[in-house]
Amino acid sequence: MSMKSKAVRQNMIKQRVTYSRSVFLILLFALLTSCANFPRSIETPSVKLVSLTPLPASGLEQRFAMGLRVSNPNANALNLVGLSYAVELEGFKVISGVANDIPSIAAYGDSVVNLEASVSLLEGMRLLSSLLSKPKGEVNYRINAKLDTGLPIIGKIPVTDSGIVDFSK
Repeated sequence: MSMKSKAVRQNMIKQRVTYSRSVFLILLFALLTSCANFPRSIETPSVKLVSLTPLPASGLEQRFAMGLRVSNPNANALNLVGLSYAVELEGFKVISGVANDIPSIAAYGDSVVNLEASVSLLEGMRLLSSLLSKPKGEVNYRINAKLDTGLPIIGKIPVTDSGIVDFSK
């Protein structure tokens, strides 16, 4: 191999290395600027039970119409692909389910998600027994929900709420 061809070859290698470095730096810059656009932190949305209405019974199954108010305290809309939930009444886990037809929650907004849920027969009987032993129109509730954003970075957001439902009204 002659000196001239060796010099040309070394020059071509240097150009490739320079080109590779340039491409790498451009890709790194693009990656860093795209990461800067991601929200740095997401505030946890809140979920409140706003309605719980018994529906007509069908055989041994009791169904409820349930309204959950989802509030979004973030600057970006909350687009949920799903929601899983469990509701405890007087400490008994009586209602649980999933939903996938969730409206988008506007930035700094809220929306009521209406669901139909069925009661666990065994836990429902335990709850009924408990309510009959101490009749009152108010029932303590606790809801545990997971809001699924469908985004790998954020994933499922766990939320919890508790309060009182007044059945006497």
